[in-house]
Amino acid sequence: MSVLRPVNWSANLLVFRLVSLLFAAAGHDLRRLRRRIWRSGMPGLLAARRAERISIAPPDIRAADPLRAPEIYAGRFALAGQIVVVGGEDRVFEMPQASADWRRELHSFSWLRHLRSAGTEVAAVKARSLVEEWLGLRRGGEPLAWEVETLTRRVIAWLSHAPMFLEGADSGFYARFMRSLNVQLAFLERAGSGGPHDLARLRAAIALAMAALCLPRRKGAVQRAGRRLSAELDAQVFADGGHISRDPGAIPEILLDLLPLRQTYLATATDPPERLISAVERMMPMIRFFRHRDGSLAHFNGMGATRTGELATLLAYDDVRGEPLKTAPHSGFERLTGLGATVIMDTGRPPPTRLSARAHAGCLSFEFSTNAGVIVTNCGGSRRLDSRWTEVCRSTAAHSTVTLNDASSLRFAARPWIVERLGPVVMAGPRAIGAERADDEEAQDIAASHDGYSRRFGIVHDRRLVLSADGGRLDGQDSFIAERARRKRKDDRFAIRFHLHPLVHSAMTASGNSVLLRVGSQEAWEFFAEGAQVSLEPSVYVNGPEPPRRCQQIVLAGTCRQQKIVVWSFIRFHQPPDDGDATTPESAPPEPGWGDLFKG
Repeated sequence: MSVLRPVNWSANLLVFRLVSLLFAAAGHDLRRLRRRIWRSGMPGLLAARRAERISIAPPDIRAADPLRAPEIYAGRFALAGQIVVVGGEDRVFEMPQASADWRRELHSFSWLRHLRSAGTEVAAVKARSLVEEWLGLRRGGEPLAWEVETLTRRVIAWLSHAPMFLEGADSGFYARFMRSLNVQLAFLERAGSGGPHDLARLRAAIALAMAALCLPRRKGAVQRAGRRLSAELDAQVFADGGHISRDPGAIPEILLDLLPLRQTYLATATDPPERLISAVERMMPMIRFFRHRDGSLAHFNGMGATRTGELATLLAYDDVRGEPLKTAPHSGFERLTGLGATVIMDTGRPPPTRLSARAHAGCLSFEFSTNAGVIVTNCGGSRRLDSRWTEVCRSTAAHSTVTLNDASSLRFAARPWIVERLGPVVMAGPRAIGAERADDEEAQDIAASHDGYSRRFGIVHDRRLVLSADGGRLDGQDSFIAERARRKRKDDRFAIRFHLHPLVHSAMTASGNSVLLRVGSQEAWEFFAEGAQVSLEPSVYVNGPEPPRRCQQIVLAGTCRQQKIVVWSFIRFHQPPDDGDATTPESAPPEPGWGDLFKG
């Protein structure tokens, strides 16, 4: 390993220029800060604290596929749902035709784990050449490569997989790599401490704690990084183990970085912060809380596809493996369980405004699954904020709950100056949400209400769910309570939606007030309703990077003046209906704006 020569500058001048740079950068966006760092010669400024080697590499417990390594050798990069082939004189980090999400994934270097899993010299050489190509980019490449989320993932990936491409590297490459890594860490310390306490900020704290352990740096760096991490965990992880974003998918994402960090602390004979240990112990049971019978996580607040392999890896670290809690009061969710059946219900307020750019208007929505599969679901979500499907899936109509007058229970920012600064955050929503349980030996019972429609329509939505102990019956009641009279009161229309999983086959009965459902090959259900008109309509299922899939939804429609209470039930049969009585959902992906789902 090479040893870098120290820069022959006076310590006073070094400190003066560094402090001047940080003060000048205050108030600037990330692009300006990055440009100032590179122009000022930050590698030289950081000579006194610059690490010259990596002493230990943290593990990467994310699922890796060695079969993807040959594709990368051939210049075929399948990232973020897009495949880009790089050939000839093209440079992989300069592909303007690729989507922004693809480029973010490329610059994150998270795909290095696939090369390392191959375990070949060819993979190591390819990884080294791609890192070398990135190091040669002018001023570190395009601005999105220096977004906090992308930068954090790149730092963690470089630290974790450095042994693969540094083994056998010449001293020049090693020196350039370490110089760049130090610059990125300096940038991350500055940029990662700004903005709201979101997932990107927590990941930045995790990356800095990893770097403090892996790189021999100034005395006290490990302690400072530990304090910063503890502060972020206190601010973002609830007492019940949920994340402040209320996105079930955030929990495994955090644990996939926290667990390797905990192992790195132990490997370096350093006591991990108590907040880290406590957070892991609280978050592990929450994975089981949000987990359906088929192993997938519930679709709330942007949760898309479940990476079952990584979920299985996380659950292997759970030493207790007990039954999940019935209620998560801080996160705002309830869980009902019967024999072979699970219901998960959203009973919480939206996240704080600055953290609500991905929040969904799904108050009092629920998902229902059995051992045969998921029956009732929400439409899902996409983490691409620039996707039309993201906006669609955030609406109340995309959730298995009630909509009034085709409106959402949350109101999202639409003014350009707000969206530009904060994103499409929540501007108004439910203020009063209550939930009460009444469980006994025969059933589990949850009653909840929200006032998200009170200001506009003067109506409070009240919902009660009862799941039988044998898991064979789910009863529900939706009530519309007039909170105040309006001078020119309209006949408010309601729609109660039950989005069915794409693998559920459905058909209306001849009576017109019930629906037959087939789940898997051995389970069948019938849905009944009183107090509303029953119909079976098209819906859509958005599962992360996968193409949207057509499915069906049961819709109960009526007016609040005529029907203040609607009751409904899912009842299980022993024998499924004949194949001819059910309709198979189409497989072709729909276009945004298709179907009644997208009104309002």
